[in-house]
Formats: sequence, structure tokens, C-alpha cells
Amino acid sequence: MESIRTNIVELRDRAGKEIMLMGWLEKKRAYKSVIFIDFRDGSGSAQLVAKAELLGKDKFSALKSLNPESCLEVTGRYNPDKNEVDMTKFRIISKSVKTITPEINSNFQIFDSKYSDFVSKNKHLYLRNSKLRSVFRARSVFLDVMNTYLSSKNFVNFEPPMFTNITLYGADSAFHIDYYGKTTYLNQCSAFYLEAAIPAFERVYSLTPSFRREPSNSKRHLTEYWHLKGEIAFCDLQGIINFVENMIYDVNKVVLESPLKDDPNVKFNTGIGKPPYKTLEYEQAIKKLNSNDYKIEFGKSLGNDEELFLSKLVKEPFWLRYLPRSVEPFPYRINPDDKRTTLTADLVIPGYGEVLGVAEKIFEKEELDKRMAEDFLPHSKETYEWYTELRQFGIPPHSGFGIGVERLIRAMISLDHVKFAIPFPRLYKHAVSP
Repeated sequence: MESIRTNIVELRDRAGKEIMLMGWLEKKRAYKSVIFIDFRDGSGSAQLVAKAELLGKDKFSALKSLNPESCLEVTGRYNPDKNEVDMTKFRIISKSVKTITPEINSNFQIFDSKYSDFVSKNKHLYLRNSKLRSVFRARSVFLDVMNTYLSSKNFVNFEPPMFTNITLYGADSAFHIDYYGKTTYLNQCSAFYLEAAIPAFERVYSLTPSFRREPSNSKRHLTEYWHLKGEIAFCDLQGIINFVENMIYDVNKVVLESPLKDDPNVKFNTGIGKPPYKTLEYEQAIKKLNSNDYKIEFGKSLGNDEELFLSKLVKEPFWLRYLPRSVEPFPYRINPDDKRTTLTADLVIPGYGEVLGVAEKIFEKEELDKRMAEDFLPHSKETYEWYTELRQFGIPPHSGFGIGVERLIRAMISLDHVKFAIPFPRLYKHAVSP
């Protein structure tokens, strides 16, 4: 049976020949002697035409009574002139015995806020929706292209652990678990472990979940998200900025030229232009904000509203550079020209805010010890002993990047919220479901 199966994407190559499809009934329009069926498999969609005279009275009635999402095996012939399959027989593989409202592939706005909670609770079913299928196909293409790109730039894919006894932003922002009687954390950032691999490979990256216990309900925050982290040896802040903006442009260009360009459900963001991107220093941003009735003290983080306002001024992707020392993690180097700030930058995309960050890392032990002694780090020195020991074994100057996968995908294909860019979103103060 499997040997003669045809995928929908292959139909044009089988014009006029008998074919067998396996997939799902999405919708049907039934009349007295004919039924038009929207049918899909993993490769695409097709229209089937079922006629009572060919199927017989009993089979035609059985087909007419099927609910959407019933799984079928269909035999017929593809008519290229009408772009449809004339059914000659079918077999019910698995009936859909329940219904849901709105129907999974009915014409409703699945990203509309009035449906979002219901869809999230029933995501195990609504993943079949054509709009969501397009989003997750786009996500898959994006990640494939990104992996290929990094491999072409001599990066080694290096897998860090998800259980860790150290955090980047402090214990209060981490999820605690009991690991054989000891308090451990779900990983917030793979960079600690990637840095250990720098002397072995020079260029390393990882794609893993990260977990952040951050009290935020903004459109760009998840408590569990996919994190693309990378580290490059012998690289300073400007070097990592140059690398990342070229990577974003090159990857986006390949995705735009992929078969996704013909998918009507994918709305590409055409505002991600060619680098170099503009730069706005944190201190300049504070001045611009305060001159427009925002009351932001130097040293405070900029939120979504502030970033969106700055985006309207700049009108294209830009780097927010030299972020304040008071909020940036201890592994990041202090800016020698302004010790209130760090050698860091966030990439802000208009309409979507920050999607990724870069930083030049501390590689000298004395400087790292000093930063770790600052009172915002609620951990003992001993916990980080293995990490600081790297500075005693010839670790080179290096810089890293961190990309929130859902944030970048949201910006690339114009989604309203990051929760639409991940199959099963986990959100602040929302129960885990499904």
C-alpha cells in the first residue's frame, strides 16, 4: 500500500494516472450527487470530487456523513485541467467522532484575541489549522536555514545541560527544581557552557529551550522559549555586531526565497533591510525618551513601550548599544569609555522590539572576580568556580549572541505575539495546558 502512495505535492507528475492519497478531510460541500472535499496530507492540499455514480449509493452516503478531520485513503485520477482529483474509491482509516467550534479549518481569524485562549487550550487540535501549519513550516525552514548558515561559518553545534546550579540573572528569575535533594535550576542561558567549549572549537552554538521566571505579560515574553546562543573566539563587540546583522540578513534572504514565498498565510516583514544597521547608544535613547515625556532614569531597563517609541524615530532595525551596568549580567565587559555601561547591544526591530542581544565577554579572571563581587549576584563564589577557572586556562577574548527564536520569527513573519510562534506556549501565570 505504501509503495503506490502519492503525496499531494506530486500530483502534477501523476496526471491522468491512478493515484492513491492518504490524509485528512478538512471541509466538504455536499450536494445530491456530488461532494467537493478539501483534503490535505503533510505535503499540501487538494480538492477531491466524489460522485455518487462512481462510488455507489452506500459509499457516497458514508462519505457524506463524515466529520472534518476524518482520516482517509483515497483512490482516483488527477485532472490537471481542473486541478482536482476524481475519486473512484476510498477507505476510512480513522473517523473523527467529535467536533469543535470554531471548526479547525473554518474561515475564522485564529490569531484574533477573542479566540487566542481557546485555541491555546486546544492547540493539540488547532495545530492542523492551515494558518498555524504555515507558521510552523516557516519556523522549521528558518531553523534549518540558520543551522546551515552557522555550519557554513565553521560553528560547532554544542549541547549544554538543562539542569544547572548557576543562573545568569539570579535565583529569583529562575525555575527551581529538586534534583536528588538539592536545589537546581532550569537553564536560563547556555553561554556558560558554550564558553567552556571555545578553546576546543573557537566557534560554537546551541539551540535549546531556556526558562525565565520573569513577571511579564508582554507580547514578547514566554517563560519557556527556544534560545539560539553562539560564542566566537577572538571577537569584540563590533565584530559580533557585524557577524549577527549579516547573519540575520542572509538567513532572512534565503527564507524569503524559499517556497514559503508562495504561501498566502505567511506575511513576511519587508522592513528587515540590508546591514549595516543604525546604532543608538543607551544614553542617547534615555535623552530622546525623556525629551518626549518618558521618565526613565539612567540605569533602568527599557521596556516594550520605550523600544517601540524609539523604533518610530529610527524607522528601521537598530542596535541599542552600551546597555547599563546596573542591569546587565556579570559576564559582560564594562565599557572602558563609560564605566556605567557595558559592551553590549540589543537589536530592535520596529514594531516588535528587542529580538536578540550581543555582548563582549570578560576573559580575565581579575575582572570577572570584581564583577561577581558586585552585590546584585546572589550566589556564592564557589558555585561558579568551574566557570572562573576557565580564565586560568588560556580562554581568549570572545563575544556571544543570544537570539529569542520566537521573537525573531514573530518579527520575520509579522505575528502579533510570540505565543503564536511556538507550538505550545508557556506564559506568565497561565496554567500549563495542554
